[in-house]
Amino acid sequence: MTKRILLMMVFALAATNVFAANHYIRAGATGANNGTDWTNAWTSLSSANWTRGDVYYIAAGSYSGLTLSAGTSGNTVIEIRGAVGGSGDHGTTTGWSDSFQGQAVLGGTTIATSFWKLNGQAVPGCTYPTDNPSCHLIKINHPGTSDGSGALVLGNGSQVTNITMDYIDVQGSNVHQDGTHDEGIYCIPGPCNQTYIGHSHVHNTGCDTLSFNDNLGDTITVEYSWISYNNFGPTTANHCQGIQSTFGTMILRYNMWQDMQSSAAISLAAGGNGAPIVDWEIYGNVFYWDAAWNAQVQGDGRVGYDDGIVGIFDETQGCCKTGLLKIYNNTIVGLNLSGSQNCNGQAYTINSNEFVSATIYNNIWANFGPNCNAGQAGAGTYDYNAYYQISNKTNDNGAHSYSSSTNPFVNPTAGTVAGFMLTADTQAGLQLSSPYNVDLFGVTRGASGTLDRGALQLNGTSSSLPPVPQGFHVVSIQ
Repeated sequence: MTKRILLMMVFALAATNVFAANHYIRAGATGANNGTDWTNAWTSLSSANWTRGDVYYIAAGSYSGLTLSAGTSGNTVIEIRGAVGGSGDHGTTTGWSDSFQGQAVLGGTTIATSFWKLNGQAVPGCTYPTDNPSCHLIKINHPGTSDGSGALVLGNGSQVTNITMDYIDVQGSNVHQDGTHDEGIYCIPGPCNQTYIGHSHVHNTGCDTLSFNDNLGDTITVEYSWISYNNFGPTTANHCQGIQSTFGTMILRYNMWQDMQSSAAISLAAGGNGAPIVDWEIYGNVFYWDAAWNAQVQGDGRVGYDDGIVGIFDETQGCCKTGLLKIYNNTIVGLNLSGSQNCNGQAYTINSNEFVSATIYNNIWANFGPNCNAGQAGAGTYDYNAYYQISNKTNDNGAHSYSSSTNPFVNPTAGTVAGFMLTADTQAGLQLSSPYNVDLFGVTRGASGTLDRGALQLNGTSSSLPPVPQGFHVVSIQ
C-alpha cells in the first residue's frame, strides 16, 4: 500500500510540472528549419514558434528586427539566449560548431508584451562592464534613421513588466548632428515596470542611451553595464542624457558612463510629467570623459552637462513628499571644457520646488579642467568626498572632505575599468551598510585596512584579482 501511494504521488507530481524546451536559431542552417537542433535550426527569429517557458538559443549571424508579442501566461518567461562554445552553454551538441559563437545581430526590435529575457550570456575571458563586442553575444542595431525611435523598444504604448536584458549590445543610429534624437533602449509610455539591464553595452545614440521618460514605472535596475556616447549636434535644442527616468525607484550601480553630455548623465526629464522620486540609488559607478572627446567637443557649441551627474526637475509629487537620493562611492573623472559650455560635473542639480533628501558620500572627483564644476550643487549632506586635481568650485564643506593635486589612479587614460583602480588607499571614507559595502568586483570596502573613497576598493593583495561576487563571471581584467 505504501509503495502504491508513493507511486501515485510521483505520477501526480510529474503531471503538474511543465518542463521547458530548448529551440535553436541560426542564420546559416540548411536543415529542416524547425528549431529542433543546430542542424535544423530556424534561420530567422520570425520563423520561431514562441512558447512561454522555453529557451531559444541563437547563433552568430545577421537577423532582421522584429516585434516580440507572444501573449503572457502568468509570469512565465520566454528567453532568447546567446550560444557559448566549448564547454559553455549552447544547448544541444547536435549540429553544433564552436564557430557558431559570436554576435547575433538583430535590426531594430520591439518587445510588446511582458516577461521576456534577452540573455547574451557571460563569455569566458570577459570582465563586465565592458565595451568589447565579443563579450555580448546578442546585439541590436538601430534601423538607421534618427527619428526619435529606439534600437530596442519596450512596451510600444502598452504596459509591460519584467523585461530582462543581460549581456547584450545595443547601438543607436551613430548619427551625431543637429536634429538627431534616437534612443538606445527606449520605453514608449507604458509604463515598463520591473526592468533590468545588466552586463550590457548601450552606445552611440543620437540622443539618450536609455530612455524611460513619462511612463511612471516602479523599479529599474542598471548594473555592470558600459554606457557611452549619447551624442547630439552642436546647436540642437534637444535635451539628452545617459538615462532619463521617471521611475520612482531606480538602482544604478557598477556601471561605466563614458563621454556623456547634454542635460545630465542621469535625469528626471519628463516635461512636467515626472513621477515622485521614492528612492534613487547611484553607487559604485565610474563617470569619465576621455581626452579625445574633450578635444572633439571643445569650443563647438556643445555642453558638458547643464545639470551635473544627476538632474532632477518636473516632479509631480506636490508639496510634502520627500524622496531619497543616494550618491555613494562613485568616481567622476576628466571633464575639461570651456566655461561657456556648461561644464558641470557636480553631484546633482535640483529645481527649488522639488523635494528630495540627498546624501552624497565617498565619491571621488578627479582631473577636471579649470572651468568645470565638481562636488556640491543641490542641497544635501556632502561628506567624505575626495577631490584630486580639481582646481576650483568644489563647494563641498563636509568635515571629512579631502583635496589633493596628485593622480590616485593606475591609468585613468586607458579607458578600462582597471585603469580606475587606486594606486594607494585614499583618506578613509564613511562605512555604509549593505549593499553599499562592496565594489563592482565584490571587494568588501575596507578590505585593505582603509575604506577607500571612489568606485573601486583596494583589496590588500597585490598578487591576485579581487574576489568575484556570486553569479558574476570574471576570467580576466581587460
